[in-house]
Amino acid sequence: MDIQMMLVIDLLIIIDVFILVILGMFFQHITRLRINKIIGYSIIAVRVLLDENEDLNNLVISDDDMVDFYTELKAVAEMLRERENNRKELLNIANSIAVNIDLSALLEDLLPKVIKATNSTCAAFYLANAATNKLEIKSSIGFSKNIYGDFDMNIGEGIMGSVTNEVKIIKDIPEDSVYIIRTYLGKIKPKSMMIIPIIDAERLVGVLTLASIYNYEENQSEIIELIRYYIGISIGNAVAYEQTKRLTNELKFQNTLIQNLNEELEKKIDNRTVFLNNIIDSIKDYALYALDTDNIITAWNKGAEQILGYEKEEIIGQSVEHILSESDIKKNIIKTRIETATRDGRYEESGWKVKKDGTSYFAEMSLFPMYDNSNNIVGFTNVIKDVTYLKNVEKALGYEKEFTQKIFETSQQAVIMSNQSGIITMANEKAEKLLGESGLQNRDLCDFFVEAENLRRSLVDVAKRYGRGGWCTILKSSKAAIEFNAYMLMESGKGDPKLFLYLTEVK
Repeated sequence: MDIQMMLVIDLLIIIDVFILVILGMFFQHITRLRINKIIGYSIIAVRVLLDENEDLNNLVISDDDMVDFYTELKAVAEMLRERENNRKELLNIANSIAVNIDLSALLEDLLPKVIKATNSTCAAFYLANAATNKLEIKSSIGFSKNIYGDFDMNIGEGIMGSVTNEVKIIKDIPEDSVYIIRTYLGKIKPKSMMIIPIIDAERLVGVLTLASIYNYEENQSEIIELIRYYIGISIGNAVAYEQTKRLTNELKFQNTLIQNLNEELEKKIDNRTVFLNNIIDSIKDYALYALDTDNIITAWNKGAEQILGYEKEEIIGQSVEHILSESDIKKNIIKTRIETATRDGRYEESGWKVKKDGTSYFAEMSLFPMYDNSNNIVGFTNVIKDVTYLKNVEKALGYEKEFTQKIFETSQQAVIMSNQSGIITMANEKAEKLLGESGLQNRDLCDFFVEAENLRRSLVDVAKRYGRGGWCTILKSSKAAIEFNAYMLMESGKGDPKLFLYLTEVK
């Protein structure tokens, strides 16, 4: 085999290698005409080799044929290099889509790579707001600030708003367009624009706008078509993430607000509890304690310590039977109290009780149920008043009344008891005889005497001095002179002094 045949065989090998590369990687991107040319050269060479009758020495391949052949191969190689660069750009874009979930970070990383992959000069992204039916600009690279004059636009109106599902290339850019490119030489109008609707789950999530000082070609549109679907998924996920993050922040804020309100409420409740406990503890004239539904003492004020004799520390947590007498326990009095208070809303009782030290006291007791927000009974409050001193006063008054009555009955003189105004409360028979009338109770003593007002002033004077006094005055009926000896006895419940009066006729 001579050198010429070796050359042909080498060429065929080279052709086969390129065809395999083309078929395996970018066959669909190479023009059909160039492929046909390369295959045509190969077929001619194969026919020569397979034709046994052909004289290989007569095979002539001209220099022009070889130039054309290598020109086509060079064009294919250039196209492959371009496609390899595009593949790298697509991988960069895919990386941006894969690693960024935050919308701002995604657009910041994605737009420059899309500009480079499509040989664009500028890019802007508008987010579709379904709630307002508007497109809102989220990011822009290379455009002048005028683009933010149309911060948002209605979906379905204008260049941006009227997009459909298809990519749209615009070459007739209006002179007053906001899509002006910033350059070092000033602002210029783009030569062409590519309007790319971004779709996710069959809904418009945004619009990607590209602008270039050159015309867009077919391969740039193909790149966009390859990545548009994935950009849509990425934007949709980023929007969902942004909404979730916003909702999470709102929930955190609301949770913090609720927590602060709860803490403030708990603080107010604690303050109020302390305030109420201080008020309850300051009430020393009443014993106040609380029971739960198991009759366990849960609260105990200072008044209870003083009246019943038990310290708070020793009684809290004890059964209420701990402070009852043996007779009350045998009568199961606590059951009666609880049942009555539950039925009627309160239970009242008075009688002699026993303190911790064994001394007796007379108590007036009231038991009230406590309710929760659902109107369920959660315990009972017991209020006890030690009224032993009142019982003693009542007893003393009884003795006094009995003693006074004996004085009135046994006295040899006319005796009258009145207030400082002269109203008679008691009078013996001798006083009735002296004044000449019976049934003197509630009568005005001063009306029986000539100088009534002078007598009244004398009675008031004795009462004010809380002492005694004496004087004479003339009785109207008999014109007899009557000597008064007045003594201050005590004050009534209303603060009205009682006067004890001895009347003697002067002979």
